[in-house]
Amino acid sequence: EEVKKLRADMQKKQNFEEATRSLADLLSKHYRDSDKAVQDDLYDACKRACSLLRSRYTGAKFWQAGKRLFETLLGVLEDETGRSKEVRGWIDMAKEEAEKSPEKEEAPPKQEAPASHQPQRMTLNDLLQSLITEVNVADLMHAVPIGDSSGPPPASRDARFNLDMKTVQDKDVVCAVCQEEFPVNGKAKMMPCGHPFHYDCLMEWLERKNSCPICRYSLPSEQVAFDLAEDLVRARDPTSS
Repeated sequence: EEVKKLRADMQKKQNFEEATRSLADLLSKHYRDSDKAVQDDLYDACKRACSLLRSRYTGAKFWQAGKRLFETLLGVLEDETGRSKEVRGWIDMAKEEAEKSPEKEEAPPKQEAPASHQPQRMTLNDLLQSLITEVNVADLMHAVPIGDSSGPPPASRDARFNLDMKTVQDKDVVCAVCQEEFPVNGKAKMMPCGHPFHYDCLMEWLERKNSCPICRYSLPSEQVAFDLAEDLVRARDPTSS
């Protein structure tokens, strides 16, 4: 029951670090003396933590918490060769991610401009409609959120919400984002390439990247719409910049 509670706590970002500390404490105190079923539950909880780090909690402090948990797990595995190899891979991943994802200092809150000076945000339909009116590139820059320019763009809103839902009829079908199985007759959100995911898992992924987590099949992105709109405006007014 305690392991089950910790798995649930890890689902909440604000509880992840404390939950991994408690799980590491359980590993240290009880793993070696527990029966195989309990050991499997503890190991699966650690595996779930790794899945959450890869799909949701990408900040350095979360990877550092995961690294401490995985190192504790490795210390109690003893000669379980297969699992030890997998856990060493988690530790290496945590070290790498923690080093390349330094915590960013929060910028002081910006003072809001008067309402009359705040740029209005538009939907893609609004944006396309605006192309027939006098709109400059600066307006378009504020119109469409394009995500982090240092990585893949997010999938467009239309692409995300037009994906099909499908009833899972087979056993052992797993969501590649959270690594959890679908119940038979459960619902899965389908990528066009045919890979199934939990709705929340896939929506959160596509808000950051426009490709399938498994095969990298690409959906239309907000960046594509933004670039097209900018090109059209520049074609209408070559002097705009």
